[in-house]
Amino acid sequence: VPEHTVTVTADPNRYQFDGQIMAYDQVQAELQAIADKYRRGATGNARVYIKIITNPGADYGRVGDLVDWCASIGLDKIETTGR
Repeated sequence: VPEHTVTVTADPNRYQFDGQIMAYDQVQAELQAIADKYRRGATGNARVYIKIITNPGADYGRVGDLVDWCASIGLDKIETTGR
């Protein structure tokens, strides 16, 4: 099962997706592409694990937004952790 990591940084519109720095809309596009690629027809969910890491000083509300986005596109295997 593929695994991907999104890091929420203290900068309001700065994230890291698998180590690459990008804005929120870019992260959304990457996650959408992954969800579409690994979507299972029977359930509509994607067979992918997403780990969300929250850096010190990052607004936890942004983590909630990211979790909600993932769930809305069928990425339901999500782990959140802080640093």
